[in-house]
Amino acid sequence: MKLITTILLFFVIATFSGCSNKTNNKNLAIIGHGGSGFETFFSQLPANTLASFDKAIMDDEADGIEMDIQLSKDDVVVIFHDKILDNKTDLKGLVREQLVADLNKCDFHGDFSMFSKGKHSISSLEQILTHFNEFLHTKYFYFNIKLEVDPEREKYAQVISEQLVKIINEFDIKKTAIVETSDIRVLNQIQLLDSSIIVMQDIGAFENDFKYVLSNNFNGLVVANKNITAEQVLLAKKAGKKVVIYGERTRGGLKEVLDKDPDVIQTDKIDLTKRLAD
Repeated sequence: MKLITTILLFFVIATFSGCSNKTNNKNLAIIGHGGSGFETFFSQLPANTLASFDKAIMDDEADGIEMDIQLSKDDVVVIFHDKILDNKTDLKGLVREQLVADLNKCDFHGDFSMFSKGKHSISSLEQILTHFNEFLHTKYFYFNIKLEVDPEREKYAQVISEQLVKIINEFDIKKTAIVETSDIRVLNQIQLLDSSIIVMQDIGAFENDFKYVLSNNFNGLVVANKNITAEQVLLAKKAGKKVVIYGERTRGGLKEVLDKDPDVIQTDKIDLTKRLAD
């Protein structure tokens, strides 16, 4: 009898412990990382493709999407994560060496070419925003600027900043567009071009880098779960800064993130994150 009671008590504790991981933050935004998430063997849809963004917004009903942006040879903002095209497309070399017309026609098969061959291509940012026209003011769009893609970094940073600010204004999405990068100078440049655009610094360890978010008056910070504690999230919030956490795929990792009570979670597991947050 004593053994049965002990076992029942264990399950009661375990059940209530599981519930304690759920968030009370009703304003939490769940954002699809690269759309519906980066590829795995069990989820082979290439990230940063139109199909992946569609799945995140239409099927998974995420609150928004994160995308990686860089420039084509003709200075068009396109969506692609890697520096080189070789591993995920049928093109070779740098994205920066290709015209947008050629990127639009390429075979963007991702990491699992046997499943995705011939189904996707690289899109421009304008193409994606046009596609999601009806969601531009109800969903969030996080633009992660890739900078290690051109040897003339300063000139490149200037051009992509100008192009991105132009697009944000043309589509009238200042309230739902968020620019993120680790490069403080690029965020400063965007602030100079248009101070009303939301900018967030992608930081390393909170204790080392949060001071830059404050001193540059950025709107918030983007940080890996391992680099911030619940106490630090609260500190940032008290300073009026939004906190975006990413970097977890497992149930346990996502519960840990939810316990820290961030404003935003960027996730490869939209459905799981939503279920845990309910």
